[in-house]
Amino acid sequence: MLEKSGVRATPVLVLELPSRHAEVSTVTVATFCKSGEAERVKGSVHAAAGAIVGLMAVYNAVAWWHRRERHLGVNAIVYAAGFALEAYQTRRHFVRQDEEAIPAAQEIDACGCGDGFCWCGSAESKVVRFANTGS
Repeated sequence: MLEKSGVRATPVLVLELPSRHAEVSTVTVATFCKSGEAERVKGSVHAAAGAIVGLMAVYNAVAWWHRRERHLGVNAIVYAAGFALEAYQTRRHFVRQDEEAIPAAQEIDACGCGDGFCWCGSAESKVVRFANTGS
């Protein structure tokens, strides 16, 4: 889709992806690249790239082991560094997705009073507890 303006036609990519804001939403490139949007998709792309780069690292390491050619050793090191970078990026995207799914803190009613402030018979037993529900 091209939007025509007075200056230039600007290409806009529109994807239908699940979003944290709605069941399915229209996502543009600008929205997709924003932090917190489609983190699972971005993490999956990094995971696929990591798998490919990991295979290339293993292949070059094995080839270097058998042929002892310098470029194979260098390739193995470069691809291993690429694998480490992709593993980091994959983890970062999936952890960010998990952090958004966990509510910050919830009040827990220890006595079952319903309002979070439980007297349970005396003024000393006023209980307000906060717990992270993610653990």
